Amino acid sequence: MIATLPRSRRPLGLAIALALSAGGADAATITVTAGGDSGTPATCTLRQAISAVTSQTTSGTGCNASAAAFGTSDTIVFDQALAAATITLALGQLSVVGLASPLTIQGSGQTIDANQQSRVLYVRYATLSASNLTLTGGANPDHFNGAGVWAYHGTVNLTNCTVSGNSAQTGAGVSALYGDVTLTNCTISGNTAAVGAGGVYSWVSTMTLTNTTVSDNVGPAGNVRAGTGTVALSNCTVSGNEGGGVYAYLGTISLDNTTVSGNSAVNGGGVQARSGTVTLTNSTVSGNSATGNAGGVYIRTNYAGASSSVTLTNSTVAGNSATGNGGGAYAKGNSTVTLTHSTVFGNSAGNGGGIVVNGSQATLTNSILSGNTATGPKQNLDYSILKAVTASYSLMGADLNGGSLNDTNYHNMFSESAGLGVLANNGGPTQTMLPGAGSAAINMTPCTNASATDQRGMIRPDPASAVLALRCDAGAVEANSIPNEIFAAGFEAVP
Repeated sequence: MIATLPRSRRPLGLAIALALSAGGADAATITVTAGGDSGTPATCTLRQAISAVTSQTTSGTGCNASAAAFGTSDTIVFDQALAAATITLALGQLSVVGLASPLTIQGSGQTIDANQQSRVLYVRYATLSASNLTLTGGANPDHFNGAGVWAYHGTVNLTNCTVSGNSAQTGAGVSALYGDVTLTNCTISGNTAAVGAGGVYSWVSTMTLTNTTVSDNVGPAGNVRAGTGTVALSNCTVSGNEGGGVYAYLGTISLDNTTVSGNSAVNGGGVQARSGTVTLTNSTVSGNSATGNAGGVYIRTNYAGASSSVTLTNSTVAGNSATGNGGGAYAKGNSTVTLTHSTVFGNSAGNGGGIVVNGSQATLTNSILSGNTATGPKQNLDYSILKAVTASYSLMGADLNGGSLNDTNYHNMFSESAGLGVLANNGGPTQTMLPGAGSAAINMTPCTNASATDQRGMIRPDPASAVLALRCDAGAVEANSIPNEIFAAGFEAVP
């Protein structure tokens, strides 16, 4: 007689096999074998593969999955012969619509070209993950909903993808409405919008960008834009865009370890919050320009009763320029700008080369506002309301809108001797300005009042340690910092 195992002691492999055979974990893998678009009953093009997953049948195609195999997470791959191939769309956009289960498209360097005849990819009521693809040639001139990728009530995850050369009214590269978009190790470049965002647009949606570059796009209202939506950027670069870099319009944008550089606009060349919220941490805004106001950061409200805010922590605003007001930053209306351990240096404007505060509030803590220039008055700071600016433990520069700074007993220093090095790679993911020997910023602030690390992730002196200095530096960079890797490897400071 053959003994049987009790149910509770069946091997793990058998339990898994039984679960799979019971359904609920089935999945199809379809291999694209033809490089055309429409295909025949004997071929399997990308469009045919997507249609097979959507309809849950390969009937009428040459695709190699059976209907019984479709399940919880289906995958489309490409035959090796199609590596780096170009697929030109002849029948309009590729649509992934109404899928109950996620779909993954694993590319191997393919280019999907809409040939300026349609949008490239449309996702609605579905979840799509795609990798190692280039999406280009999308055109949507008459609508406000994207040309490269349009996620409407859908979820899109792109990894190692390029979205370039697309054009639309807005959100020309990647656009989402009531959707979720994640971009990882992607490049969004060379896209053009007629009235809105050229690169990416989150419209009542959530977007997350990691290790992604948004560059050389054209969009009159920013090229990373949140409109009543949210965008989070980590370890990203936003550069060389026309119409501005980052724009929060009734939305929220956060930047961490991110560089915003070389962008241009009428107002707010680098970063703009218009009745929105922008937070920068360990980030650099540099070399941006505006023909109007705010080469670096522009904060304003859109309507009565609205408010805007920009918060910078361990961040650098340098080398930005504006023809009008506020080379580094311009705050107008019911707006606030808050700087903590941040550096505003080397910016230029017609008036207020550093920061202009017009009917708004600004707070600087442990920060540097120095070394800025203006062709008109007020090299570093200009503001119009009594005590609209509060500064503490900060290096403020010499040419300010005198008399009304709220700095009594706030331990500020007024000097142009910032002694900062040029914007350069001083460690960390973003460029910074390192205080040199003799810099007035060194040891300006008590370490009890300082952030634990600087912009580069280097550790500031610990006030509880007997072997480290009890004073920290103003600005984004600590001159006498300790590499964080030492502590990450298990080294402990001497108590």
